[in-house]
Amino acid sequence: MDENQETRLLNAYDEIESKEEVVVPRVRWYRLRRVQLILFGLVSVVIVLCTLVHMVFGLRSTTMAFHSLHVPDLCSEKSLGAVGVELFNPSFCAPTIGPIDILITSNHTQLMSIVIPAFLLDSGVSNITSHLLFSVLASPKTLQSILFQSPTPPIEVSGSIPIHISCLLIPFTVHVDVNDLIHPKKFHRSGLWEFPRAHAERDAIDIAQRIDEMVQAILKTVGLSRGHIDEDDQGIYVFTDVTFTYASSIQWTVPDLAFHLTLPSKNVTLLTVGFYGFNLGGGSTHIAAFTYLQHSDTSPLELVLQSYLGGSNVSLAIVGGYPQSQCLAQQLFNHMSFPVMLPGTVDGQPAFLRHYELNPTLKKLDSETHTCELRLDVDLQIHNPIPIELDLAHLQFNILYHNVSTKDAPKKLATATDATPVAWPAHAVNNVSFPILVTSFDVCEDLIVLYLSDMLSFSLHDGILSIALGGGSAFDIPFTVDDIRVHPPTSQVH
Repeated sequence: MDENQETRLLNAYDEIESKEEVVVPRVRWYRLRRVQLILFGLVSVVIVLCTLVHMVFGLRSTTMAFHSLHVPDLCSEKSLGAVGVELFNPSFCAPTIGPIDILITSNHTQLMSIVIPAFLLDSGVSNITSHLLFSVLASPKTLQSILFQSPTPPIEVSGSIPIHISCLLIPFTVHVDVNDLIHPKKFHRSGLWEFPRAHAERDAIDIAQRIDEMVQAILKTVGLSRGHIDEDDQGIYVFTDVTFTYASSIQWTVPDLAFHLTLPSKNVTLLTVGFYGFNLGGGSTHIAAFTYLQHSDTSPLELVLQSYLGGSNVSLAIVGGYPQSQCLAQQLFNHMSFPVMLPGTVDGQPAFLRHYELNPTLKKLDSETHTCELRLDVDLQIHNPIPIELDLAHLQFNILYHNVSTKDAPKKLATATDATPVAWPAHAVNNVSFPILVTSFDVCEDLIVLYLSDMLSFSLHDGILSIALGGGSAFDIPFTVDDIRVHPPTSQVH
């Protein structure tokens, strides 16, 4: 090999070495860059996955506050109600909740199902009002035998709440048992989800007792109302209405209902009362009721009024009064009875007689001529305790006096009579005064001696209060009041 060829080979080798020295660092840089990109991608994926998992697991801390429940009238087998809740979702994930299907049973008997449509649970605070589809699965008789016996048997609630989570790369759905919300415990695990609860277990609700308390409160409210009467040739219409304030988170649309007012001891119906539908629990509540009494059918009611106003306790009952109704709520009440007790006395006296007072005043006394004028003012306050207007036709009673220090029989003083017919409105108070003038000298002397000796007592015997109902025939209410003491001024008592 000549010298020129050797020189060219050496130069070519040097060029190759110089190129290799340039290429090797570039290859290393590209490899390092690739590793960095892969690591960055892996870290990014891990961060995203951790963020998404954190968002999803943040749903476990979702809280719910109950605002309102609107129960429909339940006249049909299927009816719509509404529920209002406030939900707080601390996660940035917005899952879809529902639809929720709840089944209510007791002793393996299906009573009712409730369906809540699906809704989106947004992040943060959400106020949600949703429809509820109520479906009655049992007959009214079965519902009454299970729900309205006291104590109420155990009620089982079953169902699941589907939660569809779509914020992950792979969407999935979990199901939470509805009892986690109805009967929360301190820590309850449902599959993957653990729900911390701060609420204690609620006591069992006696539905029959609650319904009875509600009915008694409504009856008492209606009983304190003031009804008015319209008449025709056959009978009388009685209308009454009352407005009161009752606000509750649970509202119930009460349908038109009819009830019988009965006297169980005689197994007779006194009257049939109809209630117009109303909304209970929404604040201002207006209840209107009505009845119709034929003149030929008032005898049982008059006998009860006679007994009650005369001072006897009366036991009545309210029962459902429309067996032909197609409304499930009315059919339910047709199988129920609510006792009503009317105490006939107030402070030991007949309910209609609230106050009485006798005040003697000596006008004239002459022992020489044996003349006397003693005025005795008898003041009665009579009260109509029922929500129906009555006609006060006649009032009469005998006034007797006696010496409280002896066991002698009372002596008759006079007879008081007032035959002026007046209207006696519902719950109205009538003040009736009877001025009695005593002119017998011996009676005057006897009264004055007993009065000044603080031994005088009066009584009202053979009392008759004649009243009529809606222009019908009058009936009598007997009454008696004993031991009405009259005391002289303290300085005159010896």
